[in-house]
Amino acid sequence: MSPVGALGAVADGRPCVLVVDQLDAVSMASRRIPETFDAVADLADEATAHPGMRVVLACRTFDADADARIRRLTALDHCTRVTVGSLSDAQVDTALTRMGLDTSVLAPPQRALLRTPLHLVLLAQVADQEEALLLRTTRQLFDAFWDTRQEECVRRPSVRFHDAVSAVVAAMSARQRLSVPYSVLDTDDLAVSRKVLESEHVFVRDGRQLSFFHESFFDYAFARDWLRREESLVAFLTGGEQEMFRRGQLQQVLEHLRDSDPERFAEEVEALLISPDIRYHLKHLTLAVLRGLDAPTATEWGTVARVLDTHPPFRDRLVDMLGTPAWFRRGDDEGVF
Repeated sequence: MSPVGALGAVADGRPCVLVVDQLDAVSMASRRIPETFDAVADLADEATAHPGMRVVLACRTFDADADARIRRLTALDHCTRVTVGSLSDAQVDTALTRMGLDTSVLAPPQRALLRTPLHLVLLAQVADQEEALLLRTTRQLFDAFWDTRQEECVRRPSVRFHDAVSAVVAAMSARQRLSVPYSVLDTDDLAVSRKVLESEHVFVRDGRQLSFFHESFFDYAFARDWLRREESLVAFLTGGEQEMFRRGQLQQVLEHLRDSDPERFAEEVEALLISPDIRYHLKHLTLAVLRGLDAPTATEWGTVARVLDTHPPFRDRLVDMLGTPAWFRRGDDEGVF
């Protein structure tokens, strides 16, 4: 039956709460599974028939503001907005102490990283390793999680960790959905791997659907898989409709490239920004990645200079970026000023 009907029957007139998590997954802005929004809206409407029922919607601020449908659903005349901030230092310390880790050695950037619950969860998976508190970026946390899960699977000869993950990633990317039919891994003798990866909390099964334990892990796994291809980002993106779904994938690939192959990163960024076939929302994300670099290189400065020479429509954004401290220092090092 409907979740609202089931909760209402159990509550039997008593106060009760229906929690809808990750509402941003059905946002038109994120474009993960926007067609499912109507089901959520129907639940909210149905809940009004139960005077003692309250509905809690968890959603990223960006999507709550950018999607007109979510704005209507959460209008202030019948909804109270509560901003959920990052974890406090005390909460981070408590979590790390329970993991048996020494909080006194945390550098400020690490503490900031661990104020996000997902990052604490990832750290907990490798807390027994000596290098646990040496992890300083989201990418490093995901790398460590990947390595530990892969090592667990290697001990079982019948489990093909990489093949199973790659198959699910490919299916999700092709469908542009964060879940795929459970039967995706029925072929090529991957059913055993599927069960083990569920037990290792890499996959999550919901009825006949299969997904990763977190949306961001899909983007991370896609980036790892994509780096093995002989394909440019422009070719990949122009091979489809360049929907909003591609934004998370593009960001992860760019971050992976900068860590593993800085020269290719610069080449891919330049190609993305000068190509007339790349939609602006993807160029916008690429510009955001560039702006977020804490130590731009001479090669990256050269990339930006060549893009500026093409007089792109977003030229003002690039010029504004060069006024940020990190890019200004790089320009000074290059003798531009």
